[in-house]
This record gives sequence, C-alpha cells and structure tokens, in this order.
Amino acid sequence: FRVMDKSAWRNRVWALVLLGVGMATASPAQTLTTLVNFNGTNGDTPRFGNLVQGTDGNFYGTTFYGGANNGGTVFKATPGGALTTLYSFSPTHAETLFKIWIPGPESSLVQASDGNLYGVTKQNGAINNGTIFRISPAGVFTTMYEFGVDNENTNGDSPNGGMIIGADGNLWGTTQDGGVGGTDPAGTVFRMTLGGTLTRVQSFDLFGTTGYLPSAGLLLASDGSFYGTLGYQIFRMTPGGLLTILYTFNTLGRDPTTYAPLIQGTDGNLYGTTNGDGTGTVFKITTAGAFTLLHSFPLANVSTTDGQYPDHAGLVQAPDGNLYGTTSLGGTNNLGTIFKITPGGAFTLLHSFAADDGQWPLGGMILGKDGNLYGTT
Repeated sequence: FRVMDKSAWRNRVWALVLLGVGMATASPAQTLTTLVNFNGTNGDTPRFGNLVQGTDGNFYGTTFYGGANNGGTVFKATPGGALTTLYSFSPTHAETLFKIWIPGPESSLVQASDGNLYGVTKQNGAINNGTIFRISPAGVFTTMYEFGVDNENTNGDSPNGGMIIGADGNLWGTTQDGGVGGTDPAGTVFRMTLGGTLTRVQSFDLFGTTGYLPSAGLLLASDGSFYGTLGYQIFRMTPGGLLTILYTFNTLGRDPTTYAPLIQGTDGNLYGTTNGDGTGTVFKITTAGAFTLLHSFPLANVSTTDGQYPDHAGLVQAPDGNLYGTTSLGGTNNLGTIFKITPGGAFTLLHSFAADDGQWPLGGMILGKDGNLYGTT
C-alpha cells in the first residue's frame, strides 16, 4: 500500500483494502494487516456486506464499483491476499443519472449446500428493481430471479441485505420495498429455493402495524425463528410468516435507525447496532424483547474518540466472548475504527484507520478459520 499524492487523491477518494485483525490473546494489542488493495480494475468500494469464508478456505465478497464495466464485482481472495475477480457486473440502466450511482452489489454473499455462492443486487435486472444471483467459486454466473418482472413488485423490490440459509436449506432474505396489502407496501421477507422458485413470506407496510423498510438480512436463531431489523424496530418471525414486533426504538429526538443484521451471542441474547441516537449505539435484546443499551457513540460535536456511525456493520463474537465491530467515521483521524465490547458493555477502541491502512469501513467483520477477524474498507 502506498500513500497517494494529491493528484491521485482527486481521482480516488477511497483507500480500499481487505484487512485481517489478529486476535492473539497473549497481548491486548491487535495487529492489523492489509491483504489486498482495490484499484478500480479489480474492484472499487466494498460496501455494506461482510466477507464470507468458503469451504475452500478462501474469502468471497463484492464491490459496488469497479471491474471491467465499473458496475461492481464479485471477488475471491486467499488468506494470503491473492485476489481474483470472478465476475464484473454491467449496470443495466447506467444511461440515466439516477441509476448510474447504483450499479452493483452492496451486500454479503452466502454459500449454500450446493457449493455455490448466492447474492443480491439492489438495482439491475430487466426493470432495475434488483436481482438474486448465483456464482460458483470458479466464477460461473447465473441470474436466478429478477424482482418486479412478472409480479409488479408483489414479491418485493430492492433487496439491500444479504441472504442466509434457513433450516430448510432454502435462501431467506429481505427487500426494502414492494410487497402486498396495506396502504403503502414497504418491503418483504422472501424464501427462494436453490432452483430459483421465490415465495413471499411476509409484507411490511409503511403505515401499518408490521413495521417497514428492512435494510439488513435476517438471523436464524437457535429457537428456530428468524429475527431482523426494520427502520426503527426489531422483529421476530416464524418460518411460517407469523410476525411479532419485539422492540420499537424511540423515534423522537435523535432517531436511531437499524441498518445492520443481528447476531446471537453464546449467551442466547441478540446483539446489534444502530446508526442514530447520536452517532450510533450497540445494544442487546433477549428473544423475549428485553432491551439493554450497551454503548452510545458520542455526538459529532462532542468527541469522535470511540468512533461514529456503525452504519450497516453488524457485530461478530470471537472465541474470547467479546463482540467486535467497526464504525465508518470517528477515531483519531475521523476515518473509522475497529472496537471491542463485552456482553456487559465495557468498550475498548482497538484501531483508528489512517487512510494508508484503509478508511470508512461500512461493513462488519467475520471470524476466519484461523482465529483472525477479516473485513473491508
């Protein structure tokens, strides 16, 4: 990695890296290692998704821009940092001013039992309402489903969060818009078989009692139910579609918004982040809905030391029992941070990004098979 001169910075605002954070317990210090630098040709701007480590040990992810058509990419990276571009997207509606800014994928991939990786694009497709795609580890790409083509968005529109594998082996995900019923349908939960048959399981309504605008993927918890986040709410849903709102954030004042997926800790509780209520929070909630605020990031005009705005980044729990996450701003250089927090709320800042090692991490981290944490900026 090198520090760009001023003329180079005018051409590229982002310093993009794939990073690994050592989790050695012998010392409280953490070691950050840059593994890959994105340069546009091999991808540009990994967005809100986490990496996924495949059964082959390699890491797979997406970029929002870059690649052969500047429409985003799917990539593979070895633990040693050798990157291969598996697929370059072509924005289908790049001729319009609005669509050109939404070219490629911005969420996580998931590997299914057939060995293939599955993901979504928020836009693209025949009518630019989003797609579900499959890609093999060798790069064979297939569009599995195009939202809105044959159902007028009743199955959803604009999937923004990554999908997960349900107990039934099917893919489960959310869309930010579309659906049926109510006065203003505002998102769905869907199920799709690996063969491409999609079923709408739940619809949300902007003015109803179900909540609205799911921006993140789902969590399949140990009780067999799915848990997810809406604009200002946390919900539980059975595989049959029975939905319960567990918690509603205070929407007055500083407006916490939940963009990130939940995780389930080893204690059975759910943990997550918000991107508001100041500059963000970390919280814990039981599956029965008992809510605990663990940490509030400081207001922008007060301090940036802890970091600010977890954005779409969820948490990951390491073998030491602690939770780890990222913020997209704040820290020593106001370029984002990596932090640790205990299930009881004790917070530790681990790393402040400084441009030459990356900046503005928008997604979360994952725990690699080697015990290190991996993420993107």
